[in-house]
Amino acid sequence: MLILATKRNKLYLNFQIFKQALQHYPIFSISDIRKKIPQFDRKRLGEWQQKGYLRAIARGFYAWPDAINDLQDQWALACKVYAPSYISLQSALSFYGFIPEGVFAITAVTTLKTRTFHSGSTNFMYRNIRQPLFFGYAIKKAPNGMPLNLAFPEKALLDIIYFSPGLKNPDDFEALRLNKWQIGEVIDQEMMAGLGAAMGGKRFAGRLAVFTEWLNG
Repeated sequence: MLILATKRNKLYLNFQIFKQALQHYPIFSISDIRKKIPQFDRKRLGEWQQKGYLRAIARGFYAWPDAINDLQDQWALACKVYAPSYISLQSALSFYGFIPEGVFAITAVTTLKTRTFHSGSTNFMYRNIRQPLFFGYAIKKAPNGMPLNLAFPEKALLDIIYFSPGLKNPDDFEALRLNKWQIGEVIDQEMMAGLGAAMGGKRFAGRLAVFTEWLNG
């Protein structure tokens, strides 16, 4: 019994040292751990998960049990585990009040491959965009202190237009159930036109022109 108690105490003590080293990382990767503790034994992670000291959230990424309590904490997670990326599309449109319904997946744009993964009950969906079009977002801070990249309202709309080649007339935009009044109140149309021009392409420009017609109609 004494030997068992000693092992448990050692496991707990090692965890306290680990937690002190990573305390400023609500979400952390194996790479983050190695930077702080170069000789770290990865087998400890499995033991500590069983004890409830931490939890796995994606391949090679972990979090403290109380690190993800808010939607924006999940956004920070999305930006951390598949970087570079920024929150856009339906997640951003919902945040800005541009669509009426809630969103049941975290949607982001990345220069990496299009990808979907699950963490707990949450789906994370990433759409690939070319590097020159990876712009138009601000770096914010989630409640857990982690940084997150959030598309400007103008860029969130532009991303929707970019990824939706079927938007060909005003009725198509009407079918998206976009809140025209809210969009008109929030966005800077001159800024949106400038960002849109930087995205280039005749077909995209045509869809953007149709959107502008719909918005101002």
